[in-house]
Amino acid sequence: RCTGTAPHKCGMSLTSTCGLAGILNIKSMLVMVQLEVGQRLTAPVGSSEYSAVSILCGYLAQLRIVRKVPPEVFYPRPKVQSAVMSLNPVAPSPDASLYGALKKLVQPVFHYRRKTIRVALEKSGCFSSKEVIEMILSRSGIKGELRPQDIPLAGYLNLVKEKRIN
Repeated sequence: RCTGTAPHKCGMSLTSTCGLAGILNIKSMLVMVQLEVGQRLTAPVGSSEYSAVSILCGYLAQLRIVRKVPPEVFYPRPKVQSAVMSLNPVAPSPDASLYGALKKLVQPVFHYRRKTIRVALEKSGCFSSKEVIEMILSRSGIKGELRPQDIPLAGYLNLVKEKRIN
């Protein structure tokens, strides 16, 4: 078990923390982060907060907000709310090369989150042609009209696996 507080500026580096926890065989962690960061990390598919970091952390660990912490409990009082998060690394430890491939896919795709996944994949440069994109979307069972925030982790993992095959 591990407990700690992440500085508000460092909340997004929790993807590294999740990965390190799995490597160190830590079964669970409690971490305090800025509430806004916690909400982004635990965002459900389809929400405006769902992002590449939600997907990457979701691949490495099960995350949930345990408790919201108001600014009044701190001195000096911050201008933001905090949240205590529970992080439980997935077992067995995730495949590092698959994680790297997932990261290379989702980070550029979410730069085009307002576009369809078809267009986002094309603009991101992750695939060689429109034909390859159509084939991989079809084999992955993902509708090209969906937006990046509407695709769950499993869908992105399917895209990565199909990309590796082709």
